[in-house]
Amino acid sequence: MTNRPSNYFEAIGKRKTAAARVRLIAHKNKKEEASFLINDKTLKEYFSGLELQETVFSPLKETNLLNLFNVSVKVKGGGVTSQAGAVRHGIAKALILFDIELRK
Repeated sequence: MTNRPSNYFEAIGKRKTAAARVRLIAHKNKKEEASFLINDKTLKEYFSGLELQETVFSPLKETNLLNLFNVSVKVKGGGVTSQAGAVRHGIAKALILFDIELRK
């Protein structure tokens, strides 16, 4: 058993040859906007296309948890579309660790 805080959830997402290590940390201050970093860049810097940004955000939007977590991602391999899919997959898996009822 690991000694990780109860507000921390980590998962690995994969798509084709891309892999993403996703970390969700519960956002404490509800008034501030949650941060979203991919390879130490903001989401808009890393995925400049709106469609790729929507792909990445889709699990958080579907579960209405968009501003609940600070998200940190390390992604490598594949092209940008595969990387966006890997990040989405990792976020979805981490959300299931947060609440198993979100699986459906």
